[in-house]
Amino acid sequence: MSSFMIEYQKLQIPLEYIQHATHNFGDSHFLAEGGFGKVYRAELIQSNGSTMAAAVKRLNPSNNQGDADFWREIMLLSKYKHENIILLLGFCYQSKERILVYEYAPKNSLNNHLHDPNFTWSQRLKICLGAARGLEYLHNPRGGQQRVLHRDIKSANILLDENWNAKIADFGFSKYGPANQEHSILFSDPKGTLGYCDPVFIETSFYKKESDVYSFGVVLFEVLCSRLCVDYKYDDMRRSLPAFVKNSSKEKIRDAVIDVNLLRQMEENSFDTFITLAHKCLEREQKERPSMELIVKKIETALKYQEQKEVVFSDNVKSTSSSTAYAVKLEKPDLLPQKEEVGRNQLEENLDDEIKKWSSGKEGNLRALLSTLHEILEPESCWEPVSSTDMIDSDAVRKSYKKAIYLIRPNKLTQREASTREKYICSKVIEMLKVGLVSFKSEERAIKEKQISEERNQLRILGEQHDDDIKRWSKGRERCLGDLLSNLQYILGPESGWEPVSLSGLWSTADTHEEYHKSLILTDPDTLNNRGASRKEKYIYGEVRKILKNGWDSAVAEDK
Repeated sequence: MSSFMIEYQKLQIPLEYIQHATHNFGDSHFLAEGGFGKVYRAELIQSNGSTMAAAVKRLNPSNNQGDADFWREIMLLSKYKHENIILLLGFCYQSKERILVYEYAPKNSLNNHLHDPNFTWSQRLKICLGAARGLEYLHNPRGGQQRVLHRDIKSANILLDENWNAKIADFGFSKYGPANQEHSILFSDPKGTLGYCDPVFIETSFYKKESDVYSFGVVLFEVLCSRLCVDYKYDDMRRSLPAFVKNSSKEKIRDAVIDVNLLRQMEENSFDTFITLAHKCLEREQKERPSMELIVKKIETALKYQEQKEVVFSDNVKSTSSSTAYAVKLEKPDLLPQKEEVGRNQLEENLDDEIKKWSSGKEGNLRALLSTLHEILEPESCWEPVSSTDMIDSDAVRKSYKKAIYLIRPNKLTQREASTREKYICSKVIEMLKVGLVSFKSEERAIKEKQISEERNQLRILGEQHDDDIKRWSKGRERCLGDLLSNLQYILGPESGWEPVSLSGLWSTADTHEEYHKSLILTDPDTLNNRGASRKEKYIYGEVRKILKNGWDSAVAEDK
């Protein structure tokens, strides 16, 4: 520990100095208390003679946060610096005291503002965006640093400075993971806070960065629904916010949960983007959850929609306030360029040729229709064209299609008081999109069938090449799990990272239990995908996994 103390000597603050700055941890400086201990406000005197407010976290010696977690937080916050991560000013480890000194966040934590009726939708979006940027930095650090898994993301750990900027705090449970890799997996005892924990982590004890994403999704719903994730005033499903929103439609959440005053502030696209993102964060399958990088982009989009609405409203208020003191109805921007109202027959004559020309050669090509849809809808529609690179991905095509249908559906146009011309054009566009979707599904089905056929052919070739080797390697050993494990290196090769064990002739569950489960992790399909294994490796590992399973079943039966 002495070498550590020397390395971080510049961060050490004498206990006497902290006691003086907090009036000996007096009640007048007390801020909050948690399982870790108490937090006090302190006035630190800087070298230039000015004072600076700070938050002093005095850890309770009897709490569950041991020395390892204390030093880990110091090391982490001294290396990982970001405008949306709380700044560590110093620490004290003296006379059995463990104290951390942070920058002061005068607006307290996010959970204290969720019920505030004056907490606007724009404020909420900006705070979520700041917290997302901080967490994205931890997951994807620059300069070759290790990835950080926070492991206790919650609204109480998102602090707010005097300008309402979000600061992620409390890194006592955090762990490092490999940098610059798509996946980081940590085997750990359950950590975190009730209601925010990823259920997959609770079940498997494997923590991934996607587990942080789940916790952040819970925070997003807290912000949207103006409540904490666990509310004991309810005795039904509503007690758990994640359980409730997973079983509720967007419409139900909007109409029955969100505060009316908050709902009135929301731009519709902003709400839709935000709630869709929050739902994706709570997906059961971890691979279906978005990355923090994507989360940042989506919240930026939701904020952009909201700010556009507020700018339009502000401009209208300014233009009318100078001419009249009476309230006026603010006109909504048109979805499409406005022309004089005309009859349906004249619309067909004027626009059918234009629409056909626009869609010429694209009726059966959904990608082409979607990527150029903005040309007919015009920028006023808020339609964001999808890049051709994104259009390669089938999921991107489906999402873009759903967005298009939502944007131009009849009841949506009616709500926006669309003109007859707008409604007519959108009805024709919907017809073409549906035709394109049918063709797209047929095309996608043909591609998948071709891929399956190629996969089967590859497996057949691999089987012809390697089945004899695998059978020869395992011959006579299927019932001797010890021999299987100790010789596994010969078929997998040293590059697999497998460490052979000396268990020849021993096949009792007590002797081989640990090594068998180690082999299951090594040969797990997800593990192979994470390692970028070749098709050949995946095939051989799959066959080896079957043999090991047979050997294990035989060992268990023999033990009995």
